[in-house]
Amino acid sequence: MSETNYNCNTETGVCEVTSSQSTLIESQKETTAKIKITYYYDALCGWCYGFTNAFKQFKEAHSQDIDFEVVSGGLFTGGRVGYINNVAPYIKQGAYKNVEQVTGVLFGKKFIDKIFGEGDILLNSLPPAIALSIVKENKPEKSVEFAELLLKAAYKDGVDLNNFEAYKPYLTIINFNIVTFNKKVTDEKYKRLAMADFDSFVKKQLGGMPTLLIEHKNKKGVLSNGYADYQELEKRLDYYLKTI
Repeated sequence: MSETNYNCNTETGVCEVTSSQSTLIESQKETTAKIKITYYYDALCGWCYGFTNAFKQFKEAHSQDIDFEVVSGGLFTGGRVGYINNVAPYIKQGAYKNVEQVTGVLFGKKFIDKIFGEGDILLNSLPPAIALSIVKENKPEKSVEFAELLLKAAYKDGVDLNNFEAYKPYLTIINFNIVTFNKKVTDEKYKRLAMADFDSFVKKQLGGMPTLLIEHKNKKGVLSNGYADYQELEKRLDYYLKTI
């Protein structure tokens, strides 16, 4: 299966349309009774934001037969951490419009005003990954929903994800205790868990996000690497199941 690849590359930090590549299905020794899908994403990945509607539809269609989990990929880390118009000038130059045209998901006015205004959005994947690690450990059933809320916070609401106080409305949506979150956010344990997520993505050598890894019975594979719409995800799932 070849595809145009719409993703965010962790080596360059660039979120753009890239060359096509194949979806991989490969045999492994591990077995699972239920289908499992792991979503590699980043709270600051523009194509992950564009993926939200398609992924939500896919999740809702398979709430009974697929277990979903989410892993932070670490798009803006190390030397790539910086202000948006410096480390990701392609966004202001029109990359966000490509995402909108392909996915139909619109970026929020508050976000757009910032990149064309003061440009003071600091891109650092670690703080939202720490927040997600807290939710993953303490309320795992809400982790995927919270990951998507972080995308909305960044790219629709224009929220500074470096400010943990700004997470309050999104934690409220998933009924996560704010006092508990504030206590845990300074615990080094969750920084280590976030970094472990980043390492996991690197070790998988997936290259970009959003990526869905699928696992069932004797097979593991890449269901999608880069943006795919709902219909395409269903086609690939059907193909995957037929190969088992």
